[in-house]
Amino acid sequence: MSPITTKQRTTVDPGLAGYSVLRNNGVEISRSPWLSIGGERQTTVSQGNPVSRIGGRGDIGGSFITQRVTGTPGRTRVSCDDLKMVGTSRAYFGPMAAYDRLLPQASGGYIAPSSTAQMNVYGAQAISRCLPTNPLSGLGQFLGELSDVPKVPDIKNWKAIIQNFRQETRGFNFDRASRKAADEYLNQVFGWMPFVSDILDVAKTVKNSSQHIQKYMRGSNHLIHRQYRFPSDSTTTTATISSSWYGDPPIVTYLVVSAGRCYRTIKTSTDRWFSGAFTYYLPQTLPNDNGFVRAINDWKRREQIANRLLGTRLTPDLLYKLTPWTWALDYVTNAGSVVRNWSAFANDGLVMHHGYIMEHILRDTVYSLSQLRLINGSVISSDDVIRSETKMRQRGTPYGFGANPATFTSKQWGVIAALGISKQPLSLNF
Repeated sequence: MSPITTKQRTTVDPGLAGYSVLRNNGVEISRSPWLSIGGERQTTVSQGNPVSRIGGRGDIGGSFITQRVTGTPGRTRVSCDDLKMVGTSRAYFGPMAAYDRLLPQASGGYIAPSSTAQMNVYGAQAISRCLPTNPLSGLGQFLGELSDVPKVPDIKNWKAIIQNFRQETRGFNFDRASRKAADEYLNQVFGWMPFVSDILDVAKTVKNSSQHIQKYMRGSNHLIHRQYRFPSDSTTTTATISSSWYGDPPIVTYLVVSAGRCYRTIKTSTDRWFSGAFTYYLPQTLPNDNGFVRAINDWKRREQIANRLLGTRLTPDLLYKLTPWTWALDYVTNAGSVVRNWSAFANDGLVMHHGYIMEHILRDTVYSLSQLRLINGSVISSDDVIRSETKMRQRGTPYGFGANPATFTSKQWGVIAALGISKQPLSLNF
């Protein structure tokens, strides 16, 4: 296994220089330099991975986390002088920052990535949705639920109820009618709509079965690349820092007619996606096989194809789906994805040659100064930007994310060795 390395880099942006002037009776007595400084710092923890090829396409890379923060102070130019020839006078010439003129590489903190456990959950969900052996329709689940066929909608009685309501409102039972309406709605949404959808899925799969079978047979013993992207998550929050703000440098407070306003806007976006490659094996009938072996392989091949098309195999995944209230469990856990993956990897010689779950979190913090009026009549606006970014890539095992290699069977280790995924026996030494 390649060693884990940590790299850090720091850069400083010299920014823009300015200066303030102090005079007495028109004579300059001091000049103070002023500098807006930006910069960047980045830390990367990575594990390299040599190229490993199978079927002409391979796996390059490894797990890593890189975190970066960049600070850029406002670059609005200011030129203001009170032009007094008697007494004390001041002037400033240079850049104006909205909140802080010093936004170097230390500005802001790194964004913490999701934990390993959280990434394993996302990885399991992604795998369950893009497995190449997933059934194209759910005939097995459909047949298992036939004992609970949804009732026929009570349209005829509802016609009588409406007529009764129109004729005599006084004797109408609103409470009973509302309960009946709710029952009819639930019967339609959770009863008939899924029932009809299952029938249409099976019919569509059967209609195109020839194409599906040919594609499934061509994919046997080849790398099948899959990607899955989760919906993006973004938030924006805005808060008022001060309604009486002078910006930075504070020396300009002597040159201000009316203070400005400072707002802070934080925009955060999170993207997660999966990329990997799977391989499965469809038994083949060879010319040298005897009759018994031919029959067994032919039966296995037909059973795999039937399950791919119709989902007819009795697996823990099917039993989980037929168990009442497991849909509620899936709202708060990823149990359904784990069961589906466990069932899939236990059959068809399915293995994940390589798979990664990735996360990209981007946060922009913007400090905005506006409506700052100076004695020379100018109105100042400026923005300071702090950008924090975290990228993470986590590698999965050949049998999913979070799987414990100690639980792999000898057959599974044999498949891993045959595909050349690991460099050492009984070890995930990539």
